[in-house]
Amino acid sequence: MGMGLELRGQNATWFFEAGAVRVRYATGLRVPALLKELKELVVPDTALAGAAVSAGNRKVTLQMRLRRGACPLLEAAAGQLGEGADPYRLVLRADQADLADIYAEDLRGRAALNPEADRPAERFLLPAPPPPRHVKAYDGEGVFDGSTVMFRWAWSGASSAKWRAGDQVFPVSEIVDVEWAAPGVLSGHLRVRLRGDDPTRSEDPDQDPRALTFGVGYGLTHESLTFAASVLVAIADHRAVAPAPAVAPVPPAPPAALPSAVLAPPPPSVSAPESGVNPDEVIATIRKLGELRDAGLLSDDEFQRKKAELLARL
Repeated sequence: MGMGLELRGQNATWFFEAGAVRVRYATGLRVPALLKELKELVVPDTALAGAAVSAGNRKVTLQMRLRRGACPLLEAAAGQLGEGADPYRLVLRADQADLADIYAEDLRGRAALNPEADRPAERFLLPAPPPPRHVKAYDGEGVFDGSTVMFRWAWSGASSAKWRAGDQVFPVSEIVDVEWAAPGVLSGHLRVRLRGDDPTRSEDPDQDPRALTFGVGYGLTHESLTFAASVLVAIADHRAVAPAPAVAPVPPAPPAALPSAVLAPPPPSVSAPESGVNPDEVIATIRKLGELRDAGLLSDDEFQRKKAELLARL
């Protein structure tokens, strides 16, 4: 469903295209730095879960609802983004309330066409800002080149524990997650979680060489959150192309136990020919083998092999 129209708001303009909504962010002084950093996002209809409209304080807000797991930025933020920095929120004038309702219905209609809309996305459906990424922290800096995360410590802010550990290099192949805590006056951090880590590990970020700490003027959201989202996408891409873990070959199962009368050659008979094998018993045994094959207890190859062995004895 596509209206081929655009809706201009105070913080962005939404273009309703066939199969997607293109979001182009404004660049004014009052626009949050995160939106300016993103510049533009294309939201495929498959990422939509619905829409909502809210009014208040002489403005109307149109909100896209995305499927959980569709956007790496929202996954990294984990609910910590303020309203103003929400990339899927369009601020409109109060007299645009009717327009907001019309376009909200369009968004809901797009979501309704996707039978998976109410389920979490199995992979990211939107991109993150591409590498290289850089973040300036209170105790150092982080650099991500697309395949490796590097933390370099600053002499003026890093703890002695981090100085002793030295600069850190983390290949994407060893990173399983990124933890982002929004920057505050004296709080906030970015931490990488590595393969084999204890999931309950909660070391103080100030002492943890796998974490950068923020503070006033450090770890700014438009730097640190886009950094975290970019690493999350790289982790997902690595998992998608990494070979499956090697599995030790499973030895073939022994053939199903068969009655001794079936597998063992028939006993000599006084009326048997010189070969010592009674043709009638061989034929009866082959019939039994055929029944076992038909019942799934013998493979066709096993049946043919046993049959050939028995016929060779005649």
